[in-house]
Amino acid sequence: MATEEAAIAYAMWVSDDFYLKVIRAFIALRNDKVSEAKALAQDSKELKGLKPIARNWLEKLDNPKQGQTLTECLKNLDFRLGTKQVSAKALNGVLKSGRIANPFYSRKIDGRGQPVFDISSGGWMTSFNPKGLENGYYRLQANHYNGQEGLKVLTKGYEWLKSNKVELVRLCAKGGL
Repeated sequence: MATEEAAIAYAMWVSDDFYLKVIRAFIALRNDKVSEAKALAQDSKELKGLKPIARNWLEKLDNPKQGQTLTECLKNLDFRLGTKQVSAKALNGVLKSGRIANPFYSRKIDGRGQPVFDISSGGWMTSFNPKGLENGYYRLQANHYNGQEGLKVLTKGYEWLKSNKVELVRLCAKGGL
């Protein structure tokens, strides 16, 4: 929120036209129109000094060979429980718990088409959701953590996180269980 306020204050200081562009870009982002906001930012002459950071972030999100980490997406979307930032670990726990259908994880299925229960954890085993991978919500990242695969969020995945933010934060507050 502070970044948004600073951007608006800066825009008001630069010019009326620039102020209107910034406001329209924020409205586009709030309405889940990421590409429209990106186009508005690219058209702005006043953003020469600021543009590479935001543009680079969005380009990584758009690039199927790159993507953004879950942590970066949470920071950008301002996932908070009160004043505390929601951790990627907490969100990952919620996504893996199966409490909310999502494009990132699904229950692991055995050869008979039945979900696999993990006795040691007391929950269902999960794996990366193949439909989310196929449809461009994320890409796999090899050797992410302790030699295990991780994921990098792409534009569709970011938009899904944004549209489900309230429910995800609520589930993180409950621990995703």
